Amino acid sequence: MSIVQLRIELPTYARSFTIQIPDTCTILEVKEEISRTCPGRPRVDGQKLIWRGRFLADDEKVEAIWKSPNEPRVVHLSVHPSAWLAGPPTVQPTPTLRKNFSPEPTPTVPTPQPTSSMPTSTAHSGLAAEQLPFVFAKHVEAIAVLMEGRTNPAGVHAMPRQREEAIKLLETNGWSWPSILDEPYPEVTLGGVEYERVVIEGAPYLSLRNADAQPTLAQAHALRVLSYTFSILTKEIRQESQTQPNYTVTQTIPDHQTVPDIPHINQLLQQMGLPPLRDAPNVDAIRHQEQPRAPNLLQDIPIRPLLAPLFMLVLRTSLLLYFVAPTRKPIFGVLILAWMLYEIWQPIRNNLLRQLQQNEQAGRQNGAQAPGAPGQPGVLPAVPGLNNLPARRRGQSRALMEMLGNMNIETERRVLADATQENVMEPNLVHKVVTFFSLLLTTLHPAIWNQRRAALRSREGVVRTEVNMRNTLPREDLEDEEARRNEERAEVSRRTLRERHGRRPRWVQRYMERVIDAEWVDDVE
Repeated sequence: MSIVQLRIELPTYARSFTIQIPDTCTILEVKEEISRTCPGRPRVDGQKLIWRGRFLADDEKVEAIWKSPNEPRVVHLSVHPSAWLAGPPTVQPTPTLRKNFSPEPTPTVPTPQPTSSMPTSTAHSGLAAEQLPFVFAKHVEAIAVLMEGRTNPAGVHAMPRQREEAIKLLETNGWSWPSILDEPYPEVTLGGVEYERVVIEGAPYLSLRNADAQPTLAQAHALRVLSYTFSILTKEIRQESQTQPNYTVTQTIPDHQTVPDIPHINQLLQQMGLPPLRDAPNVDAIRHQEQPRAPNLLQDIPIRPLLAPLFMLVLRTSLLLYFVAPTRKPIFGVLILAWMLYEIWQPIRNNLLRQLQQNEQAGRQNGAQAPGAPGQPGVLPAVPGLNNLPARRRGQSRALMEMLGNMNIETERRVLADATQENVMEPNLVHKVVTFFSLLLTTLHPAIWNQRRAALRSREGVVRTEVNMRNTLPREDLEDEEARRNEERAEVSRRTLRERHGRRPRWVQRYMERVIDAEWVDDVE
């Protein structure tokens, strides 16, 4: 057995000391030696020794921790604030470097002299206790439960108004009301932990006497209450009606100095390398002033109207490539490629020009003057017919789209209305194929597709209405004479519809059945 020196570092209080112990002793014996040697005499149960980032257990031995004699024996000591028997040691002041400098004149703010030398936290606690009497009463009650084993010493149950004020004040400061302050205490029982009052550096503390004991339910509840009340009472509470005190700021300026003019904000921004500020425009004037719109050349090009020309272009190009071999004659391949590019660009160019012309016309209409009064100079009558050219073109295109969208609609309507098994024949295969491909190409345009969809919806509505009327069962529960006569007339109409439907060809009947079984044309999308 040999005597070794162990260096103890107490970084919390900027102290270090050395103890001499046998190398066969345990960490518990090291703590006992620290309790005899360290200033303040910390209790053994309140000490924690840290070595290389871990806490040392009480049963570990010194010779097992430091096996090499050349290894430095240094441990860090952490002491619980309530474990000091004679008070914690004072923090040693650290030397500060001072530089000789002459500060510029600064504003002097007269502050009132303090009337007491109480710590800042105590002052904050007293101020918070005055602002929150309910929380302070709960705080005192929790301490009484820990020390004396009794509840409600301050009469917190008779303070409903103070409780509401405390809730509003905490919400004003951005905190939520802790629900534990409203919970009742469990029944106070004997036993549990014991505390004693100690004074450390002039401040009262509660020191735990039996660290191995378990707190009772009431004491555990009191400790949870104290964890909230300590946090609330030690914070600076701001009231809604709290106003900042008016301070008188005085500044002494020598006679030979003058106050410089404050530069413009743009000059300051220029010195800082930032762009200058621009004057805000008059928003109301701009809102009421109608500005001409610039031509927009980058509008979305509709794709569906271009699919039909592109499809025909691909078909014609395929035929040309089939009959003309571009590999043997490259000049034909170059010509076909140039022709394809021109055909692709042509519809795009037409759409851009059409949009440009519409924007120019809108700009001229916005910038034109209102119609002048009789005798107003400089106002000429408009030339008849020129301004109606776009409307005429739109009317012609609309008529063309309606004609393509209503292809075969009228003929098919007459077939459904007047068809019998003798006078109507089912369309042949050629007619069906031609109609299918014609509709496939023409309905690529959105306007034609919408027109076709509306026409089909109208025709299918008539078919559905007829089928519903034909399949309606007669009512037998009518008591009114007028209602029975109306039901008889309706039954005659239904019988007529059934007879006419029976005279229709089978292919017309199958079409009507498909209409009933399928969904509306708008619901398919």
